[in-house]
Amino acid sequence: MIDEKKQKVNSRERWYRLLEGISPVLGFLFAMVVMMIVVWFIGESPSNALGAIISFSFSQAGIAYIISQSVPIIISGAANAVAFQGGLFNIGVEGQYLFGALCAGVAGAYLNLPTPIHILVVVLAGMAGGMLWALIPILLKVYKGVHEVIGTIMMNQIASAVVLYLVNGPFNGVRGQALSYNLRTPYLKPTAVFPSLHKIVNSITGIFGFKFPNYVAVDFSWVIAIVVVIGLWFLIFKSSLGLRIRWVGQNPSASVYAGVDIKKTLFTTMMISGAIAGLVGLQEVAYISKFFTPNITKGLGFTGLAVALLARNNPIGVVFAGLLFSFLTRAGYGLQMYTKVPNSLINAISGIMILSVVVFDQILRRYVRTLRRKEVGQNV
Repeated sequence: MIDEKKQKVNSRERWYRLLEGISPVLGFLFAMVVMMIVVWFIGESPSNALGAIISFSFSQAGIAYIISQSVPIIISGAANAVAFQGGLFNIGVEGQYLFGALCAGVAGAYLNLPTPIHILVVVLAGMAGGMLWALIPILLKVYKGVHEVIGTIMMNQIASAVVLYLVNGPFNGVRGQALSYNLRTPYLKPTAVFPSLHKIVNSITGIFGFKFPNYVAVDFSWVIAIVVVIGLWFLIFKSSLGLRIRWVGQNPSASVYAGVDIKKTLFTTMMISGAIAGLVGLQEVAYISKFFTPNITKGLGFTGLAVALLARNNPIGVVFAGLLFSFLTRAGYGLQMYTKVPNSLINAISGIMILSVVVFDQILRRYVRTLRRKEVGQNV
């Protein structure tokens, strides 16, 4: 009899967790329905739009691009997720990865080291740059009470100016070259360039009949992303530091009574977030371009913010959310090429998706909370 009751309780708890977990799926489906309605209002056939998305995104090349382009998005989402876990809004990931990419590019271009060590130094330089750019906002937060949103946004603007000055000045790699308008650092030394992983990855995916084309970036940054996600998951959910970070993020006042050093925990959280943020641009700098330019891909920091929210700040969820946003980008290109739907619609859909996930999440959580209260009332 007791075992039967336990089974019923466990069954209900699994059902409750399922309800709490499907909000991202419902949000995505709702956003897609909204997109089809908007497409219809524009005058395009929803079936044509859906066909363009499927044919452009789910071809072998399309899937390869989605996976590859999700790497910096996933890393950015992880940087935002750890900050959110600690109750911090690190809006400065944009500036942190810009400065981190510059540091990585400089380390790769000017140092002479053996290949394994040089690649490691490039990675560490990116992390150090991101941490340095996160340092001032968190010091202002901890010691002067300046909200981190203000501090990090301020540092984003400063990063753009400082990077432009440094690349135009001491780290200029095109000075003296006639008719060269691409402002950049010198090319990275061959020992600093990330190795390609095409052969290794294709030897695995080839078993399933899928291979990544040579023109798609499959490189060491994939390993970095995997290490970041797994390491961050263990840090947050399996370590005492992660427990303190979550305590401070959920209830700072109660954390004080539990003996947690709030300032130290906030500082550590922002440093971890900044270090991860410094890795966002490494795929572009150390593999695709092989140099740093101020024109490095913009907006990844803010995309990572949305990814973290969609993933509920769970590092594993960040992987799926990152792939989803990469898919949306690819879908936007497909719509732009094969229909008259503007690419800007995808940006609107991304916003609707985030809003939908938040709304569905709150509705389902409150519904589950009500069911649990009724269950407790019936057992009393």
